[in-house]
Amino acid sequence: MGERALLTVGGEEFPECQSIPATGTPSYVAGGVAPDWTLSIGPAYVTFHPAPGSVVNLPVPVADMVEGSQLFVATRKDERLTITVLPGPCRDSASNARYPDKVEVRSGNDIWLGCGGSPIDLLSGPEWIVEDIAQRGLVENSRVTLQFGADGHLSGHASCNSYGMSYSVAGGRLDTGAAITTRMACAAAIDQQEDIFLGLLLNSDRFAFADDGALILYAKDGRTIAARR
Repeated sequence: MGERALLTVGGEEFPECQSIPATGTPSYVAGGVAPDWTLSIGPAYVTFHPAPGSVVNLPVPVADMVEGSQLFVATRKDERLTITVLPGPCRDSASNARYPDKVEVRSGNDIWLGCGGSPIDLLSGPEWIVEDIAQRGLVENSRVTLQFGADGHLSGHASCNSYGMSYSVAGGRLDTGAAITTRMACAAAIDQQEDIFLGLLLNSDRFAFADDGALILYAKDGRTIAARR
């Protein structure tokens, strides 16, 4: 027994079968506008909605790497989708939200362009070093960090204490849960900076990126936290 097989039913040959891990993997989601379209790549199928009310389901092919992009060519009989996923910031023209990938879908002479991936991937990874809090800079020799985990947990150093909280993102929106911190006491200026930082973080409701790559978190009152990797 192997991990691949060929299936023929009534003389009709189907695409090569491949084993799918029992746990599966989360779907990759992409979409665009003008016209509105959506795409998801799951453990077994590519599901493409080129327009509202229209759907194409094809078996998921093995991805190839071509000049830094992931290339999927999904086929069945006379249906063929060519999907190119190019890592790099992508801004949705309708919502202005940022996504980690640029996505192109081709079918015959038709081309759909849009963005893909989870916005959480823009935040997770190496920690962010905070450079400014509420347009006041930072207390000299203090350290403030943001570590966004792919599991929805945000942690770091708040100035004096370490902190942790849950977070979620949707497009450019950011929601944070209640903070848990250690209970150390520091100099008055450090403690004050920590209070301002945590207050802004708990009240942040969106994020964006400056042209130079800096991460900007916006609190509901308009004040910001700026950080950089």
